[in-house]
Amino acid sequence: MKKQTIRSSIMLTAISLLLYAGSSCTTMVLRSRGVKNPSFQTEQRIRAFLGKRGVPGYDGSFLVKDSTSFFNLIKRIHSYPSVSYFTPHGELIIINDSGYCAGVAYNYGTTFTSGKPVRIDTSFSLPELNRLIRPLNFPAVIDTGDADIILVACWATYLGKINDNVFATCAAVRNNDYVRSRIYLINIDFLDSWGMTSIGKKIYQ
Repeated sequence: MKKQTIRSSIMLTAISLLLYAGSSCTTMVLRSRGVKNPSFQTEQRIRAFLGKRGVPGYDGSFLVKDSTSFFNLIKRIHSYPSVSYFTPHGELIIINDSGYCAGVAYNYGTTFTSGKPVRIDTSFSLPELNRLIRPLNFPAVIDTGDADIILVACWATYLGKINDNVFATCAAVRNNDYVRSRIYLINIDFLDSWGMTSIGKKIYQ
């Protein structure tokens, strides 16, 4: 149990730093955007959060399997909340040299066209991602199907209105008539089912 608490502190410290580094936010700004200290969540509360905000399920919603999978995920996707794009072959697309930016992710997805040349990040792929997640609803895994591009959006209930940029990007890409897209949501909350005794470090002290 002690190791789980230590690991959760490491994970939350990383997320806290990503929030600050990615958006240059002060504590006051984060609070004004509805960012809260995370608490353990259940599948029922996560579904209720999406339902209350009218966020559709798109092509599938997922949870992180366990604390070890989450620890591995935050080493791969370097900003939260985030939007990542993958090719039909499951390759991670590089959209910005300087890291995640909501505006860049939005513009990339809304201007993407079938056959557009892409740059590939070989450090992560959809098969690797699928090993770290489990379904919140349908389907069992993230599937590329007949899509030209696959959007994967990571979000959390405690990130408040910061999630809005992610959800807006999902909606805009789905409305892009020049590309066939598949859109998947991954919740990155700490879950009761992980069996952790404490989250440990907080965003706000």
